[in-house]
Amino acid sequence: MKPVLVALVLSLLFAGSLGCTGDDDDGGGSGGWGCDKIAESNACIQFTGSQWSSDQRDNYEAECTDDGGTVVDSCPSADLGGTCVQFDGTAAETVQYYYAEADLEMAAEVCTATGGTWSTP
Repeated sequence: MKPVLVALVLSLLFAGSLGCTGDDDDGGGSGGWGCDKIAESNACIQFTGSQWSSDQRDNYEAECTDDGGTVVDSCPSADLGGTCVQFDGTAAETVQYYYAEADLEMAAEVCTATGGTWSTP
């Protein structure tokens, strides 16, 4: 594994546990809101689980922007290379979007190794 990509994916997972919120439990990136880090890391996280809609949303948004991300209503679908759903169907569900310039093979490996479900468009 390339150390940079592993660090990116782990930081995105960490951001997901601290960092940006959503409003509902449905998967696939619908609902909730996202933390766009495409310019920095070719990735965006959509926070879809109900956990992310708590009264701590302002703190989650601050974590996103403090980490160089931009808070968005939803992650874009243009140039999408693959997605990783973590904690599917739970209050902590997130969908990590990886774009064409990302190392998609490595992202898929890390996704499945951490219990996520990888898919391509």
